[in-house]
Amino acid sequence: MATATNSSNKTPRQLVESVLTEQRTEQLWTANYSPVIPFSSQNFDIEALLPAILYMARFGLRRGRGNFIQIFGDKADIAAVSTKLLELYGNKTLIGFKDNNGPQILGDLLLAWTLENKNHTEGHNQQPVARVFPSHYFASWVDLPNKVSFLRGVPEFLTALLADESDAEWVTTGKPGGSFPIGVSKFDDNKLLAIFAQGTIIGSKHTSNLGGDKFDDNQANAMGIEELLAVRLGLACEAAPLKARDVIIYEGRNKHIEAISNQRPIASQASARLNEDLTTIIVNYGQVIPRQLLLRMLESGISLGLTNILLSTIPILEHWLQHGTVPKSSDQQPWPVFVDASSGQNKQLRSLAEHSMLECLRHYERLPVITMLLRILYEQARCDRKIGTELPPITPDASAWLNLLGSIYQQRHPRAEIIEDKLHDDWKRLQDALQANDAYAEIATKFSQDQEPSPALNLAQTLCDLMGDKLQKGQFNSVLDSAMLRDQPHGLAIARKSRRTEGGVTQSILQRSIVLSPTLLDFLVHSHFYQAAQRGQPLSLPDFLQLIKTRYGLCVDQAPPGQPIAQTLLQTNKAWLERRLRDLGLLAGVNDAETMKHLRPRYQASN
Repeated sequence: MATATNSSNKTPRQLVESVLTEQRTEQLWTANYSPVIPFSSQNFDIEALLPAILYMARFGLRRGRGNFIQIFGDKADIAAVSTKLLELYGNKTLIGFKDNNGPQILGDLLLAWTLENKNHTEGHNQQPVARVFPSHYFASWVDLPNKVSFLRGVPEFLTALLADESDAEWVTTGKPGGSFPIGVSKFDDNKLLAIFAQGTIIGSKHTSNLGGDKFDDNQANAMGIEELLAVRLGLACEAAPLKARDVIIYEGRNKHIEAISNQRPIASQASARLNEDLTTIIVNYGQVIPRQLLLRMLESGISLGLTNILLSTIPILEHWLQHGTVPKSSDQQPWPVFVDASSGQNKQLRSLAEHSMLECLRHYERLPVITMLLRILYEQARCDRKIGTELPPITPDASAWLNLLGSIYQQRHPRAEIIEDKLHDDWKRLQDALQANDAYAEIATKFSQDQEPSPALNLAQTLCDLMGDKLQKGQFNSVLDSAMLRDQPHGLAIARKSRRTEGGVTQSILQRSIVLSPTLLDFLVHSHFYQAAQRGQPLSLPDFLQLIKTRYGLCVDQAPPGQPIAQTLLQTNKAWLERRLRDLGLLAGVNDAETMKHLRPRYQASN
């Protein structure tokens, strides 16, 4: 009987391992490349990021396993959590829930303000709890999700972004200066912790004391129910989670990583804009905007920033592929997309936005091949006898490193021909192995040396085809959908299924369109009104529309390049946005003159 390891029955990965070796395949068989995008290309939950960020801000290390499962039980649901909390605090700080309906009422409060079930389901017994709302610092003591790796490295990236160290490989613990240092001994040292740590007393200046922080019950009357429930839930876990103990592959070696990587994306302009926007909201509005609205605004702002980083990577990597260099930060531009300001209510605007996003995705779906090409060149350059001793730094900014790989790819480097010869041999041996296997013969004949001048690019495309859409294009689409908070009330995108017939074959496709949710408009107006005020300028509606196009590529009253849109539809789209801004109380017009329509915040900055 044939086995999976026989030549005719090898899996795609086994076949690649037989040609490139198991160790090299381990390096290449992934959708991730942190020097380009410093988080995993997989789905994640933006709404679960902030507790992990609060933990890293306080203790300066990546979060590991905590006590939630030990205290509340494996697959604990709302009913189990409310029962345990009443057992712990029923005679102390959760008084009034002892009658027959008390546990159910407490469960409803937890479900409304503090915890969320898996798959966003309702009810107390249907599903285990999956995430905790970050309404207070003590939410960071609750290790939900129970594996921080489910958040795909996004909390680490955002923590490093806010810490804003320009030249460190790892974010420095306890380093003074800036608004968001990590591993602090005083909550006021970190502006984010200062907002969420009301009533909290640091029990020890040593961050190794994970259970030292205490809550001052005398301040409970000044806090909302959502904050108090988070406090009781966190304290029930007895201590903050341990530091991370997982193992990653770093420079070809297994390494325990507890510190927070300071890796930045190559989309440095988009990254800097996310940092500026989050800093503006947290520092100047964090204490005055109601907690629940603030959380939604931050999530919307993070969604916009991460989406901008991902889409801005498209023109950067396309430029690298053509020229072998990464554009300077000042030359980087966001990818322009048309925004449906009606949020799907106007069918014409929705269709235009879907078409714009479809064109964007055609380019975005090329990224897996380019990042695979970079991994291939990286593996060769790192192991090269001469190049390997003179490598530029990868962290925090990998531009010099990618420029080196570009010089090899474009045949400008003295060792380029040697590396190309090695990769040609690899690709030819892989092609031969594919041709000998009926299951993969079609992939083997898909590319030839005449079609692509670079064996490295041929090898990259072949490996992506062997991995399949699920492990490449599917993963990239997952991280983009997660970043956009697709179909969430405060998200950046909505989607609908439609049917398309090509070549006589009808298939179902997902049509995405970019929209502006109320919380995102709140985030944008408050952030940019404050920044304009600091320059001594008002923020007019035309200035706002130009600003969001320039900074994020969001086109409302202008058509993206290459997409002709009738002027009447552009004006209709603008009218939709203007109406929504007025309804939200974010727009004041002195008269009908466009320049006299000024944006205004609903909350006054504290600074």
